[in-house]
Amino acid sequence: MGSRGVRINTIMPGIMATPLTAGFNTPAGARVGDNLKKAQVFPTDRFGVPSEFAELVKFLVESPIMNAESIRFDGGIRMPKL
Repeated sequence: MGSRGVRINTIMPGIMATPLTAGFNTPAGARVGDNLKKAQVFPTDRFGVPSEFAELVKFLVESPIMNAESIRFDGGIRMPKL
């Protein structure tokens, strides 16, 4: 697609603070949420927020040279082996 001027980048998000993950803030889900936050390298006290994701999208759209990249957007989390 590059020969046609189409750039392709992907974002691989980790756990984001959205309505879907709001249950991690309840007493029943806090243990799971806290453990997931601690599994991140930085920050370890919160999940990513949609505005941060939007900033990355904006960068990818506006940068004319960024192409063929897969960007991990996950706070450095490494999911434990089960």
